[in-house]
Amino acid sequence: MKTPIQGLAHLRKIKGFSQKELAHKTGIVRTTLSRIESGRVRPNLDEVRWIAEALGVSETEVLASLEPMNAILWVPKCERPSGLASFLQQQRTCEHVSE
Repeated sequence: MKTPIQGLAHLRKIKGFSQKELAHKTGIVRTTLSRIESGRVRPNLDEVRWIAEALGVSETEVLASLEPMNAILWVPKCERPSGLASFLQQQRTCEHVSE
């Protein structure tokens, strides 16, 4: 399922950039940018920031444009569980707190 933006490549084209131009402006290798757009590679937070700055959009908009499998989950370090069981337990706890 695509987001309303229809992907990072679509956002890039709306802003008038070719992959080569955006790669040059961000300092990200063009092949890496291609892999980010296709969902084969997850961008790190610096790359998200560089893409956002180059396109003149928010980091949230860049993240929203990524394929669902390419989305980044950021959990503050102090809240990171030590294993899968802890993570699942924390998710259950958070759900109860927010209700």
